Amino acid sequence: MKSKVLSCITAGLVLAGCTSNAPPPEAGNTLILADIGATRQHLLVTNSNPFVWRKVTFVVNGTYRYRMEVVPRGSTSITLASFVDDDGQPFSGTAAGLRGVDIAVGDAAAGRQGSFRW
Repeated sequence: MKSKVLSCITAGLVLAGCTSNAPPPEAGNTLILADIGATRQHLLVTNSNPFVWRKVTFVVNGTYRYRMEVVPRGSTSITLASFVDDDGQPFSGTAAGLRGVDIAVGDAAAGRQGSFRW
């Protein structure tokens, strides 16, 4: 039991505060500033831009999607089980199983699109 708890804490610490190594945005797109973290059951996303994100799609591990109309500035917590694949199957793992997070913002500053990859 002790090793399981330690494993969960380690996964959370490894994911906390991770930032992107993504290249600059394509011409005409907005730079999305985000921090990604996780607890055992939640994806933690921090919108570090000075504006809200609208029409946002999150993709975990390239397969599981979750959509939000608005992501405010600051931190947002999303239950990992809320992410579903094309067949409607939920993400059944924990934060330790996260291998990647993509964020697509359909309406960022001045109506332009933006993206972020972790």
